[in-house]
Amino acid sequence: MEDTKMIPLSRGLEVMVDADDYIWLKHWKWTCNSIKDPRAKRTDFKDLTRISSKVVMAREIMKTREGEERCIHLNGDVLDCRRVNLKNVPIKGK
Repeated sequence: MEDTKMIPLSRGLEVMVDADDYIWLKHWKWTCNSIKDPRAKRTDFKDLTRISSKVVMAREIMKTREGEERCIHLNGDVLDCRRVNLKNVPIKGK
């Protein structure tokens, strides 16, 4: 795992990413909602309004298409966001 980096999250957790992705992912503050749902997320604010949305790191890395795909972690570990562990799959019925 020499080409991986760790990005700190809230609650003392860390997420593993590829070194190439670390370069651009490190510029945001990543958090997790809870130990039960430790997926890495960041808040994205729209323009100068106070309207925001949550961006999930795995979906950001894989450029998952909203409403058409979902991003799965092949080994089941949501704190492992290396590309080798991520896969976009179509949403059934779409």
